[in-house]
Order: sequence, then structure tokens, then C-alpha cells
Amino acid sequence: MQYERLKRQTWDEFEKERQGKKIFLFGCGKGVEYFFQHYGYDIRIEGVVDNDLCKQKSPVSAYVYEKIDDLCRYPLVQSWEILKEYSDEQVVFVISSLRYYVEIGKQLRRLGFRHYFSLYFMKENEKGTMDFQAAADEFIEECCRLPLNPKKMVFYTMGGYSGHGKRIAQLLLEKRQDLDIVWLIRRPQPDIPKGIRTVKYDNRKKMIYEMETAGYWIFDDNIAEPLRKRERQCYIQVKHWGPVTLKTFGRDLGEFRQKNCGELEDDIWSRNSEMMDYVFVGSSFDERTFRKAFGYEGKAVYVGSPRSDLLFQSESLKKKVWGMYNLDEQVRILLYAPTFRIQKTISGYRQEYLDTDLDLDRLYKTVKQRFGGEWMIFLRLHPNVAFRSKEIKKPPFVMDVSDYGDGEELVAVSDLMVTDYSSIMFEPAFVKKPVFLYAPDRYEYIDQERKLLIDYDALPFDIAGSNDELCKKIMEFDPVRYEDGLDCFFRQYGVSEDGKAGERAVDFIMKLLEENVE
Repeated sequence: MQYERLKRQTWDEFEKERQGKKIFLFGCGKGVEYFFQHYGYDIRIEGVVDNDLCKQKSPVSAYVYEKIDDLCRYPLVQSWEILKEYSDEQVVFVISSLRYYVEIGKQLRRLGFRHYFSLYFMKENEKGTMDFQAAADEFIEECCRLPLNPKKMVFYTMGGYSGHGKRIAQLLLEKRQDLDIVWLIRRPQPDIPKGIRTVKYDNRKKMIYEMETAGYWIFDDNIAEPLRKRERQCYIQVKHWGPVTLKTFGRDLGEFRQKNCGELEDDIWSRNSEMMDYVFVGSSFDERTFRKAFGYEGKAVYVGSPRSDLLFQSESLKKKVWGMYNLDEQVRILLYAPTFRIQKTISGYRQEYLDTDLDLDRLYKTVKQRFGGEWMIFLRLHPNVAFRSKEIKKPPFVMDVSDYGDGEELVAVSDLMVTDYSSIMFEPAFVKKPVFLYAPDRYEYIDQERKLLIDYDALPFDIAGSNDELCKKIMEFDPVRYEDGLDCFFRQYGVSEDGKAGERAVDFIMKLLEENVE
């Protein structure tokens, strides 16, 4: 019922409703820019609210191309708790989130507010009032007439300032002080070093300007339309996985999901494959699966897994992580890192956390019994569902690290991992750390959600379908057998990590710079 109500909304109805009321936008992203574009930056709002703790207290102006500080009573993004100061008759909401409009509508109703509109549907229902795509195309045309900066590099990684890109950027900063490194971020991050400029990904105009005037694009995800690669620009795809990955992606995933989820991203990745100049890979398996999944015919550069370099220098990270969570330096870490599941909703499909009934208390006791010493369990949900971690009941020996900026640092400092279908499973194994797979829904997942590239039973890790089985596998763990299995598996897939992948990646980029600039 609520969905049908939102679906019919128009800007004209919002105009009538907003008279005499204060306006709040709910959802801080590209929808904020859309809202101000519609009104031509001549409308005043009370503020912007967002449920994301990382976005709260960041400037609203960071999400909008024009300067709008004087257009908001609250210039910083606010928590929903500020709404307690207002009554239903005082305010009207524009749900500016283009994805969670149904969920936010329900939240507003629970808070006692009835006057809200979905920007997504108002935009869909408008009759020639504002063509956002055409506006973006026009701005791209303007930017493409500007000169390229051959020393500007725009980075984007799905996890924020993390992944392979982070390691590459760090090494570039050490070797060259004349580069203009720009990082596209979706949320504020405090640990981005001096020498890297940040631009909000959702600030569409600023993002377009930086992209269309940069000499290099270094991405681990696809580059969305309508961005256009110019002559002499170089696009390096670094991927957001390592040298071996478990699950299908690209066209292979698209074919599977067309039947199961109705989502086909073939056109997006085909367009990206045509634009890419290079892809960084870590094994022959990696190159082969990438080419097949994306129809890529360009050059592959063998560097390894730059983000995994941390695993070979983990001692320097322990002081940082232990200090952040106030842990005794003798405490050992079990990292529990399950992936998300796909759930159907009234508005489509979304990524969701699945409670698999893992008995954390029993797991904790079993690990202490088998390996000895004091332990702490780090709980890290996939970044796309990290907000759900707050809902999970956690005993004192469980620390929620779902909001930690760089998951690879957690892998580096952990002593043991439990996961399910996430390809993160391979990374601690590069340095022979024990990994256990807890997958009570394995057959439903593999048959209905995600086809695998590797037979699940052929993985070099102990697999458990229940708490009893998991604890039994841990108690029977044989490190010699485990390490022999890892060596055999990695030889089979051509994986050989040595902690120097980032250096190889940067050496290649430096050669490109020398050829194109000097």
C-alpha cells in the first residue's frame, strides 16, 4: 500500500504540501543534488537526515556541486533523532534516498510523520521539468573541452579508501610528490593521508569534472554511464577481489541472476571492457575468469594482490587495531566475516544479512580449548549490510568491527577466520592462517543466489553445516594437513603472493607516467 502511494507522487503534490512547512531531505547521496537541481538552488531546507553513522556530521555541501551552506539551517548531515524536536504538522520530508524509499517511509511513519514524498518517484513522474541525464551529458561535454591533467589519477574502490587501490596510492605517494591523486568516496573517512584529495562520489558534477580531466582512472568497480573516456586517458581496472575468487561475476553472474534475480549487468561491463586499457591480475585463473566474465580482450598485467601485502607486515598494524579497541596485546583474534544474501522486497531485490544461528559462545570456548590463550571474536558483516550488525546480540567476547574502514587490516591482524562464501577466505590462507567455513545454507545459496567458479567441496578449508560440525572441525584441525592442502590448491590455481604486489603495480604505473608525461 505504501509503495503504491509513493509510486504515484508528483512534484506538484509536493509543492502544495510543503507550503508553510519546514523541509527535510532524508538520505544523503546523489538525491540531494537532484533535489537542488530541480529547484535551481533557490529553495531553503531545514536539513538533511541520514541513518548512516559515517555520513552524519559531514557537510551537506560535500554532496552538492554548488555552494549551499546558506540554504540549510543545519549545514551538517543529521541523525534521525533531531526529528524529535518537530511535530508532524511542522515538517514535510523528501525521501532523497534513491534506493531505500520504502524502508525510510516506514521509519518516518513509526516516528509519527505522515507527510513524506519519494524523490525517486517524483523524478520518474515529472513531465519535462528536468532531464537529469541530459544535464549530466551537457556537463560532460563542457568538461571534455577542458585540458587533461596527465598527472591526475582518480581512484575508486568499493570499500572506500581500501582495497588494491589503497596500497597502490600509498606507494605512489612515496615515489612521486607531483601527482594529483583524487579519491572518490561515498562516506567520510578519517584515515585518508595528506596528498590525496577526496570527492564525494554522489556529488555528481564534481565527480564528473575530476574524472573527465584526469589522465588515469584506477577503479575496482565498473565506471557508470554517462562518464566518457577521452582520448589519451588511461583506465586501469584493479578489481575488488584477489588472485582467486569463489563466486561468478560479470556476464556469468548476469546469466544466473537473469533467471533468479532479474538483474543483468552485461551492458555495463561490456562498455567498461571496451574502455579498459589494462587489468591487474594475480594468476592465470584470475585472468581467464575475468576475460570470460567481461568479454575483455585488452592487456592483462600480472602483479598479484596489492591489498594482501599487509598480510606480510601485520605486526605493524596490531598496535593500531589493539589500541583502537583497547585490547590486551596478548589477545588473539577470530575474525567472523560472513557475506550478504539476496532478499526479494516489494521494491525489488536487496542485499541482506542472514542470521545463520552461529553459536558464538560455543565457538569462543572451542577456539580457546583447541588453540589456547585469550581470544576475542571480531564480527565483521559485509560493508553493504554492515548497519545490521547493531541488531545482533553480542556477548562481551565479541567486538563489532563492521564499521572499521579497511577490512584487509582486520584480516592481517587476525589469527583465525570463519566465513561462508566470501572470497576473503583465501587471503589469510596466503600466510597459512586457519580458515573454517560455516555454511548451513550452502545448497540454497549455491542453487538460488550465486553460482560458484570453484567446487565448494574442493576448497582447501574445513566446511561445516552446523555448530556441532564446526566445533568438531576446529578441535580436529591439523596444521600440517591444512598447509599441505593450501600449497596444492594455490599451485593448481597459479597463486603466489609474496607481499610485493603493490610494488609491481606501481612500477608499471610509473613506466606509463614516464612514457606519457616526461
